[in-house]
Amino acid sequence: MEKQAAQGQNENQDSPSSWRRLGSRVKATVKRYHYDSHDQLRRHLANFVDAYNFGRRLKTLKGLTPYEFICKCWTSEPKRFKLNPFQKMPGPNT
Repeated sequence: MEKQAAQGQNENQDSPSSWRRLGSRVKATVKRYHYDSHDQLRRHLANFVDAYNFGRRLKTLKGLTPYEFICKCWTSEPKRFKLNPFQKMPGPNT
């Protein structure tokens, strides 16, 4: 029984959580490119995070993007939010 518990702990350590995977993707993105200025790095990271939040569908969110998941939660339980997430959606003038 103790061996099974120890194996279970090792399995949990081997599978990183989604935020750790995102962090490693950000690190890989930063290391892959050379930036002439901090502004160039900031723009590239902002584009990367936008693509992740608005374009990447995640299994853990049942195929929704993080933004779609937040909007779905807001429509079902708006009292949990201080701001309307639909107002934070990037548009052509942002």
